[in-house]
Amino acid sequence: MNDKIWRVGDIVEPAVHGRSQASFVPGSSGWYIVYVAGGDSRATMALERRGYTVYRPMVQRWVPVKRRGGLRADRTQSKLRKGKVWRKPEPTLQRISVPLYPQYVFVAIDPRRGTWWDLTEIPGVAAVIRHNSSEVVRLADDVISCMKGIEERGTLDEAKPAKTLKPKAGTKIRVVSGPFASLAGLVVNGGDPVTVICEVFVFGGSTPVSMPLDHIEVLA
Repeated sequence: MNDKIWRVGDIVEPAVHGRSQASFVPGSSGWYIVYVAGGDSRATMALERRGYTVYRPMVQRWVPVKRRGGLRADRTQSKLRKGKVWRKPEPTLQRISVPLYPQYVFVAIDPRRGTWWDLTEIPGVAAVIRHNSSEVVRLADDVISCMKGIEERGTLDEAKPAKTLKPKAGTKIRVVSGPFASLAGLVVNGGDPVTVICEVFVFGGSTPVSMPLDHIEVLA
């Protein structure tokens, strides 16, 4: 029998049943694919506030910056047209980060704290992806690690377009890059400031195809 009298300040070993368990390593039990609604950021924050580990792969894209319009801008362009040939200015581009898989995030769950079913009760979570409507899809940590490596290296980041001036509708072009390389085509209306819609003869007929400006050259 231990006759030691314990005093305040004595250092004692915690009881075995009171020792903390090993910390959870995110991804050690796999990653669930979660479909979110109402914005990726909103659902991500809601999940993280509840202690879940969330991975949302991002990529870099170039988008045009909207120019200031209005009556003053119209008058300025009108004066330029009277004095000399007016050319539409090249659009200004800015680089932004966008989700690689919009409306999807990957979530790691500590099995000691709950199950995948608990995710469905979180605001912004619409569904947990299943296979054959019954088996929940769970990705191995190696898959997510590979995706993180691709994101860090910028493998899927979009290069800044070298060309930003679009040819007019009716202009004859040749495709110089991409799956339609070497085909001739005709520019038609449509597309955003950094892409062009061209009709190329493919699949047995004239087909409209959207492609980056860098993928075409104007024929004389």
